Amino acid sequence: MQKPKFYTYFFWGCLSLFTLFQLFCLAFSTLELSGDEAHYWDWSRRLDWAYYSKGPLVAVCIYLSRIFFGDTEFAVRFPALCFITCFSVIYYYFVKQNYGAKLAFWSWLAIRTTLIFIYQGFIFTTDPLVSFFYLLAVMAFYNAVYGKSRWCWQVGFVAVGLGALAKYTILILPCFVFLFLWLTPQQRWHLKQLNFGVAVILGVLSLTPILIWNVQHDWVNFAHNAGHIISQKGLEFKPRCFFEFLGGQLGVIGPCAFIGILFALYYGCKEWLRGDIKAGLLFWTSFPLLAFCVLVSLFKSVYANWAMPSYISGSFLIVHLVDKYALLDRVKIFYLVNLFINLLFSLLVFLLIFGITLGITGKYLPTKRLTGIKEVAQQTAHLIQSEFKDKSKEVIIATDRYMLSSLLAFYLPESDFIYNFFAGNRRMNQFDIWGGWEQLKGKDILLVTKSLDSAWELQDEFEALEQIGECPYIEVSLNRTIVYAPCFFIGYAYSGKPQVVPKTR
Repeated sequence: MQKPKFYTYFFWGCLSLFTLFQLFCLAFSTLELSGDEAHYWDWSRRLDWAYYSKGPLVAVCIYLSRIFFGDTEFAVRFPALCFITCFSVIYYYFVKQNYGAKLAFWSWLAIRTTLIFIYQGFIFTTDPLVSFFYLLAVMAFYNAVYGKSRWCWQVGFVAVGLGALAKYTILILPCFVFLFLWLTPQQRWHLKQLNFGVAVILGVLSLTPILIWNVQHDWVNFAHNAGHIISQKGLEFKPRCFFEFLGGQLGVIGPCAFIGILFALYYGCKEWLRGDIKAGLLFWTSFPLLAFCVLVSLFKSVYANWAMPSYISGSFLIVHLVDKYALLDRVKIFYLVNLFINLLFSLLVFLLIFGITLGITGKYLPTKRLTGIKEVAQQTAHLIQSEFKDKSKEVIIATDRYMLSSLLAFYLPESDFIYNFFAGNRRMNQFDIWGGWEQLKGKDILLVTKSLDSAWELQDEFEALEQIGECPYIEVSLNRTIVYAPCFFIGYAYSGKPQVVPKTR
């Protein structure tokens, strides 16, 4: 009788240690913001119903965090720790309620120590939000199928709607819940219930902010996300992309866990066909997203984190099968090997967080995009002091990369807004929607560019364009690999002409 309490106490003890350690990492890490984090921070300074590539939820979370912690790296990343902690609590108690405390603890430990969920407690992008709401939705749908509460369908569909305000990946979930209900005769009656219809309506209403914004902006948000799936060059078989995706999954979830989930999906489908409703629901809330990512990877690159939500249901499916067939003792060695690999990867991540690179060349370090920008910002500030003598005038800065614009805006506090100009053949981004170039007529602009050619494309828009020093002006390296090599220019008396809006979404 004491064992369930023991595992619950153990869970809270481990969760407390995880949380305190990651809080320590957030406070004392040597890593700078990623480009995505800085861009979302930029969004949080201009709250809107949605943004060019995603909904408003990530910006709202950072905005609320900034109220308490200011414009700091800690403020940007603190919501990640909050959501992954809430994720852990809900995950544990959901499994405990349905399969017992022992399986709840060991399954939580297995998923929480994977690389992708370690990263979600430290880097705040849309992933911690999607993980949280995907878990909440799956839990609600699971309970709704078994009639545990009349409100479960509503909770599930609203969770999907809120998750979509962070990332549209979650919208695949209700589609296949519908399919599961329709393909399972014993569950088809749910589709005819008024309660179910109300839940769907509430879910759609949750999408109102992004629908309003897209109507106002020619559906550019949806067009951009469709571009992640269908290449503008059409379908072209690229096996290299598939193997890159496969390698990414083996890394972010761990090779043992990935293999275990594949086996669980296979046997889970068989169990569903034999009449196991729980296995069927968990299969249909896991397999479709993973299969979709595999299919897309045959034709274009797929980010390793896209399939991440499918592993949440996949882990539940493993738990269900282990519980149903009492397999815990038989899979113990496999589990321990998986946990060892996870902890090894986690140790490497935490070493990198504190700048311990073990001599690995920067080319292969996943943290290479989280270092160097402070040095670029310091050099930019030095040039502002030396090149712009009239201190009464506002110094306007623009770059040729949207992430660089947001990063410099964060690390140059005296610069309220940094523009992103059109050069080359880049796709559209949030800066094109913000615009504002017509307000710069007659002003001098400091251009910070990644390439020499991009600045000269603006030459006709200035009375004169002057290169500062050599290009690159400085080189910032990490373990023998150059991570930043910016060029600097001054454009005198901008024409005030609006920037070209790229056709590529």
